[in-house]
Amino acid sequence: MAPSITCRVYQPQDQLGVIAQFRQGFLGPGSATDFALKFTLQRSLTHYAGPVIVGGSLLAFVSKNKPVKLLGVLTVIMSIPAAAFYQRVVRKSFGQYMNGCIETDMKDICKSYHLSPLMDKDGEYATTGPNGFWVAVTDTGKVVGCIALEYQSHPSQQALSRTGVLKRFSVDPSVRTLGIGSTLFNMLLEHAKKHKSEVDSIFLETTEHQAVARSFYEHRGFHLERQDLFTQGRALWGLVTFTMRLDSFRHWVQISDDRIV
Repeated sequence: MAPSITCRVYQPQDQLGVIAQFRQGFLGPGSATDFALKFTLQRSLTHYAGPVIVGGSLLAFVSKNKPVKLLGVLTVIMSIPAAAFYQRVVRKSFGQYMNGCIETDMKDICKSYHLSPLMDKDGEYATTGPNGFWVAVTDTGKVVGCIALEYQSHPSQQALSRTGVLKRFSVDPSVRTLGIGSTLFNMLLEHAKKHKSEVDSIFLETTEHQAVARSFYEHRGFHLERQDLFTQGRALWGLVTFTMRLDSFRHWVQISDDRIV
């Protein structure tokens, strides 16, 4: 039986649950890190470690020159731990990014996203402008999803002067087929449409290996803006930027797979 889930504006008592959900979205099963590890392993076997192992094996078994054979054996031996080392680098890279989020805007979500308590409803909070933070909560109080919109004013850059940034999007694996991600996403966009005098487009960033997330955004009217390289720790990533104008917003009620982060 599917759990009863409510999507609403964040409240201070959700703090620990939001952080736990965000951590799981980055490091748990089916997380962004899992996708990254699979992606980098496949790429390293196809483009780096695989060819090196094949080349080293040929040197080791075909060459009659002993130093060359030894070089081939060492090449094969060293390529395997090198691939494993980069996997650790990838995991550490995601952990560093996640901790940076938790220590900045997620440290005080109400302050960061301008949320205020409702005077006539004890414990409930509301947005006070274009910024916002929303959560999906079960009837037992467990946070199973979250999403945020951050308004960034760039008066000197006309193209970015009315841009909202979609961020902190995460959905628990146990409810990813229930349309929770779509519901949170629609709440954010409906909120942004109410503030079109300040926000006329939505901007977000994800990584090249997160194919499911990219498909989710593309099916909702986002367009690929650019692809760049960036470093996090010692890992090098392909960063993908999407944008969407609010007048092209498509209202989707449900999607079969909500693997977002």
